Amino acid sequence: MTVFFDKTLKDLNRRLDLLDSNFERLILLNRPFRISERNSFQEGLMSALWQSWCHFCKEIVLGSIVDGVTTKGISVTSTYSTYNERELVYIASRFIKGASISTIKEAPRYTDLTWGDASKLNSVITSFNPTNHATLLSGLSGVILLRDLQKFRNANAHISSFTIGELKGARTKYSNTKFMHPSDTMFWVDPSTKDYLWKSWVEEIKIVSTLMSE
Repeated sequence: MTVFFDKTLKDLNRRLDLLDSNFERLILLNRPFRISERNSFQEGLMSALWQSWCHFCKEIVLGSIVDGVTTKGISVTSTYSTYNERELVYIASRFIKGASISTIKEAPRYTDLTWGDASKLNSVITSFNPTNHATLLSGLSGVILLRDLQKFRNANAHISSFTIGELKGARTKYSNTKFMHPSDTMFWVDPSTKDYLWKSWVEEIKIVSTLMSE
């Protein structure tokens, strides 16, 4: 089935606007939160933002490999266009590992890639080499702050001395970096915008996704 990038991009932006409005509501609510309630709300927002980015990347990359139409109306594909999604996930996982592929098989239904991980996507896109690979790679080069979103979101799911150490190590890039829970990082301040890091994450997703869709 053809993937129309304009629809994928519009769906992403609608999702981003909804999540951002929930973030604004969290700031404006004039009532005390229990710590567990606040942490759960914040963690949910951060996870949903990361998942939205991952879902977009999966649709755009798989659409580029099989059959897609960019926002500029250009049809894109690759030499792997005849494989189904689970086969492509298997092939991609081999590419990421730098492993050889002797037999094509389907990846188990319960497994998938971390589609929002720009470092892994670079090797996937380069290896599949869809006709719009240059556009995809150029867009992904704008991923900077989202690397921390991935790291901080992972800290929410797996709180440990290692993940907390990663948060502390990232403090030097931002200001107002107090936190009691990993999800508090969304309120850190991006020095380039003087706004919450959450806002910078949303803006970076919008910019990069637009470039990747062209």
